[in-house]
Amino acid sequence: MPYIYHIADYTAWEKAKQQGFYLGNQRDQKDGFIHMSLPSQVKTTALKYYANTSHLVLFKMKESGLKDHLKWEPNSKGVIFPHYYKKLEIQDIEEALPFFPQTFDYTSL
Repeated sequence: MPYIYHIADYTAWEKAKQQGFYLGNQRDQKDGFIHMSLPSQVKTTALKYYANTSHLVLFKMKESGLKDHLKWEPNSKGVIFPHYYKKLEIQDIEEALPFFPQTFDYTSL
């Protein structure tokens, strides 16, 4: 089953567990959707936006569980990314993996 990923701050993850949902980071909230990545896109996204960031988690979600509010849209370079247009319910997050962009084994995705 195909998976989709999202990089989140650990503190936001802790808050989401208490609330029962996740609203995304500041960039997500500004853009009006939660930025997500396919397995092949996680490394590029991580190293571009989070290379020197600590205290992160990587959300792993089944694509099929997000279908109703998931849109596939191009970024400014025309690369298609999944964007989620709803608050992310905690039960839709299959795993929240400790995430260190510089040392993560991206082949495990």
